[in-house]
Amino acid sequence: MNQAVKASYQFDASQTPGQMLRGLREHAGVELEVLAAALKVPPQKIDALEQDNLTSLPAYFARGLAANICRYLEADPPPVRGQRPDGKPRTGTDKESTK
Repeated sequence: MNQAVKASYQFDASQTPGQMLRGLREHAGVELEVLAAALKVPPQKIDALEQDNLTSLPAYFARGLAANICRYLEADPPPVRGQRPDGKPRTGTDKESTK
């Protein structure tokens, strides 16, 4: 992506993460299949991510793929990653386990 295109794209915090990623990809003029080939993932995975269909993707994969899409399109990943569920397992603390 050239610098003029990169500089002109702004993430909209009111959008879902999938909408942000699709908007970024479309703004860059990159077809889904081209992006999938470049990242070596099936297009269905990127499509699921863009549709916020996280039930079909493990959380760690969704976070990593979102970050890789942003890097490939030369965008800053934190705005998108900040909208994603962290997917980390919740662990109890000693205090909680004594209740």
